[in-house]
Amino acid sequence: MMKITIDKVGQVLKSIYALETNRVLVGIPQEKNARNDGQITNASIGYIQENGSAANNIPARPFLIPGVEKVNKEAAEIMGQGATDALSGGDVKKSLTKAGILASSSVKKTLQAGEGFESLLDSTLAQRKAKGFKGTKPLIRTGQLRNSIVYVIKNK
Repeated sequence: MMKITIDKVGQVLKSIYALETNRVLVGIPQEKNARNDGQITNASIGYIQENGSAANNIPARPFLIPGVEKVNKEAAEIMGQGATDALSGGDVKKSLTKAGILASSSVKKTLQAGEGFESLLDSTLAQRKAKGFKGTKPLIRTGQLRNSIVYVIKNK
């Protein structure tokens, strides 16, 4: 005779459903979009920098996609652990959160490092200097763009 002392089927199904119906997004959500200077939004700046703007003589300086790609393997391992946790009825939000932190941190590091980015034009450096900014790195002037990059967990 078999005796069931703990029934976790409902909890396991709930965990599997949470893993299946949620996703981790990395970028600049609406809440982080505004800038202190009230001009162009962080999302717009991020898009222009990621893709470039020939019309405005701005070269592409991709940081979002390369930043996420740098940690794809590690994030997949974290999500694999999330699947294992789901099968035992564990909290899959922990894995989603861990993957989000990993990816958003990698994007910020990629932006900060600026490796492979085309250098700023002398005219851009002169504009920065005239406005009181000392930095010479592309994409780093006030830190608002970098600080706007976060992860969110959303339902599909």
